[in-house]
Amino acid sequence: MQKQIGYDVLAEDTITALLHNNRKLLEKHITAAEIDTFVSLVRKNREPRFLDYLSDLCVSMNKSIPVTQELICNAVLDPTNGDILIETKLVLSRFEIEEASIGENSVESEEDEEEVWLFWKDSSKEIRSKSIRELAQDAKEGAKEDQEVVSYYRYQLNLFARMCLDRQYLAINKISGQLDVDLILRCMSDEDLPYDLRASFCRMMLHMHVDRDPQEQVTPVKYARLWSEIPSEIAIDE
Repeated sequence: MQKQIGYDVLAEDTITALLHNNRKLLEKHITAAEIDTFVSLVRKNREPRFLDYLSDLCVSMNKSIPVTQELICNAVLDPTNGDILIETKLVLSRFEIEEASIGENSVESEEDEEEVWLFWKDSSKEIRSKSIRELAQDAKEGAKEDQEVVSYYRYQLNLFARMCLDRQYLAINKISGQLDVDLILRCMSDEDLPYDLRASFCRMMLHMHVDRDPQEQVTPVKYARLWSEIPSEIAIDE
């Protein structure tokens, strides 16, 4: 069945449905060859459903599968496959601000502010860029191309979150440099972005920045005491 992937006979849907929540089958039958095939389909079709297939292969019963995660990390994050991903950057943008009017004339000033921008390659291999707010607004107004970019980016974030699940440092170390805490917080709290995109950023924050690094055991404060353990007298020097 793996050999039928990419021939529009629903082999991808069948394989992911069969392997979903079946850890043994996933570990046995998904190899680097299958992952490379899915990556080539992403490049060929630019459809988010293929990113979703890769996301499904990362987990079983809400638990990560490190072997498959590693295969997907090595393929998706390989520099030679960078053209299938949308890059996220903080860019210094200049805004015009209208200040209090003086007489009949209003005074305008310019102010610099960091803004989240997305960079991607279109079907003609041309580099395109747009602020994430502008993309979301144009998508909301019905611009088909912007809707496709926002959808693709959301599925990419979901894939990244699955790749980082359960402290997969191979993915965390490579992705966290681009999607740092400040950038993700900006997008999580931005009410101009669609709720499902903000939810994807929340998952990224959880699996990449919160649930990471071995955490130290903390002894909780004991607020309850046995009456017999409380001394009847106590001196100041004690």
